[in-house]
Amino acid sequence: INKYNNNYSVIGTDPYFTNSYCQYNYSFQDIALGKITNEYDIAICCYAYHLLEHSWQHSFLNALSEIVDTFIILSPGKKIKFNHLKWKLVKECRENKITLLIYKRII
Repeated sequence: INKYNNNYSVIGTDPYFTNSYCQYNYSFQDIALGKITNEYDIAICCYAYHLLEHSWQHSFLNALSEIVDTFIILSPGKKIKFNHLKWKLVKECRENKITLLIYKRII
């Protein structure tokens, strides 16, 4: 999500799916390799974070910290929290079998 002149735009990426929001087909690995260079206000990972291979997690979170200020994870899983030097967990809740985590980039 990107805010520009009080207007919001939503741009999505999914390696397997396209629609009016999913303009890119980047994977977690593509993001980890720095293929997205535009800056965004928020990144939302909805029901997919568990698909990120552990071996890519550190690189992905480093690269993501270069392009977004806030990272939101929605997941049915309970064990999706992470510790990373560039991210601080600011909100956590679980309701109706859905976990919500909100991380802010540490500057």
